[in-house]
Amino acid sequence: GGIVVETVVVSVVVGGIVVETVVVSVVVGGIVVETVVVSVVVGGIVVETVVVSVVVGGIVVETVVVSVVVGGIVVETVVVSVVVGEVVVETVVVSVVVGGIVVETVVVSVVVGGIVVETVVVSVVVGEVVVETVV
Repeated sequence: GGIVVETVVVSVVVGGIVVETVVVSVVVGGIVVETVVVSVVVGGIVVETVVVSVVVGGIVVETVVVSVVVGGIVVETVVVSVVVGEVVVETVVVSVVVGGIVVETVVVSVVVGGIVVETVVVSVVVGEVVVETVV
């Protein structure tokens, strides 16, 4: 019917470096959902980026996830942007996992016109102990 699904996969291997890109686009009526996944593997390091964009009318929702794995250390960044007219709401979450310790930083920005309101929350989890700081 009115549904279009398009998938593109591009893999590039140069020496010990592997770069893979996957793009999936889905169009249903006036709704467009696009997902882009880029994976880079170099030795024992894995960097993965996922971008999901949803467009409905004048509303744009974009989610970006970047994961970096080096040995036992995992660093994940998630950015969610919502644009409705002149209002932009952006949420950034950065998680660092080392052993049993998790450090998570959440930044929420709201931009209306020239006014910016920003909230920062830093959470540290060690075992069952949670320390949360709000800036």
